[in-house]
Amino acid sequence: MTDAEAEAISKEAKAILKNPRRFSEALSLRTRQAIARFGKAARHPLCLAGLSLWESDAALSKLKKDAVSTNESLKSWERLKKKAQALYDRFYKERKQKEVIEAVALLQKIKENLPALREAHQAQANLLSWRREMRTHFAQQFEHEQLVAEIKKNTSALRALPRVHKRWKAFSNSARLKHGELRELGILQLLRDKKIRAEQAKGGAVAGYTKAARGGERPLSDDEWQGRLTAREIHSHLTATDGKAVAGDKEAKEVRRTTRRLKIQLDEDQVGRKSKEPARPKKQKQSKPLGRPPRSEVDWYQAKILPHSNTPLYRTP
Repeated sequence: MTDAEAEAISKEAKAILKNPRRFSEALSLRTRQAIARFGKAARHPLCLAGLSLWESDAALSKLKKDAVSTNESLKSWERLKKKAQALYDRFYKERKQKEVIEAVALLQKIKENLPALREAHQAQANLLSWRREMRTHFAQQFEHEQLVAEIKKNTSALRALPRVHKRWKAFSNSARLKHGELRELGILQLLRDKKIRAEQAKGGAVAGYTKAARGGERPLSDDEWQGRLTAREIHSHLTATDGKAVAGDKEAKEVRRTTRRLKIQLDEDQVGRKSKEPARPKKQKQSKPLGRPPRSEVDWYQAKILPHSNTPLYRTP
């Protein structure tokens, strides 16, 4: 990078920080996701660091509970194996053939399930140690951002932190988002997933994992995120995941309005015929005759004369 390019980038960064209208263009995809869930107060680096720390604590707590239950299950299976082995030895000495066969079947089943359970327990232990390391990293980052905010006297970030924490607690207790917030979150998540799949197809699984870990930190106005989605694609995805109320109208006007607000350029939809619903057949009204229907002479004779006469209508030969 030349000196002129570096100077241009620094001028652009200073202009973005001075102008609040252009500040939204410099926000990353991860920051936009946080804003959609927790409001504009989540745009501060202190709030983002706090969210990472709180989410890490929640994941660590859940992982500890899962590890405890897996450990208890593993111990119970090992005790069951010892009991089955003792029963097998006892029945073998007593020469009970039927019971020996049942004990052998039970031991075989235990031996098949124990290795998988031990592997799961070891994997959970490794994941737990990794989560603890990440929690330490997030805690250090949060302390650093808090110290920076206190030194610079960033009162807006310090006041926003309790509001974001309060809303995070509400969402952890199964609070619901509005339709517009769900629409924005769905678009951002679909964009990120599509980029991860593209990187994985190009560079393999390692490239996909790297993009999943670090790709969300790039600004949303970057060319990397532009032209990857279409309005129809977003509308069909939101309809399948969150329902028609979140997806909006069939013409995807709400989707286009949201992407314009997020500064995301959409790709053109495929030109084709508009889907029309088949016209319903009109119900045919039954025509009713006006007045009394005409009656033949035979009907009149059967109704008026025949009940008062012993003469049959048709004589038998």
